[in-house]
Amino acid sequence: MAESPQSKHTHSQAGWQSDLPTFQCTSAGKIQGSLESFIRDFSPQQKSAWEEEIPLLQQEAKELLAQRDKATSYSAILEYLLPYDLRRPDVVVLAEGAVV
Repeated sequence: MAESPQSKHTHSQAGWQSDLPTFQCTSAGKIQGSLESFIRDFSPQQKSAWEEEIPLLQQEAKELLAQRDKATSYSAILEYLLPYDLRRPDVVVLAEGAVV
């Protein structure tokens, strides 16, 4: 069975997970769709926040990729569900062995 394009960037604990170049180049709508599939009971305010936040994060990713060669190996994780907790950080960046 073929894997859907969206599913390769979702994770059972996060709405989106990819390397930074993939995050920066993927359409904001596709990323938002992944988040909406992951968090089925999102509010209108949450949807508005994603619509505003994703393009800004992609711009930051673009700038980081332009400034740091190693940034191509960084990971972007959105709406990560913390183990044993109901909270979800909006964005986690894994960079050179650090969680940012």
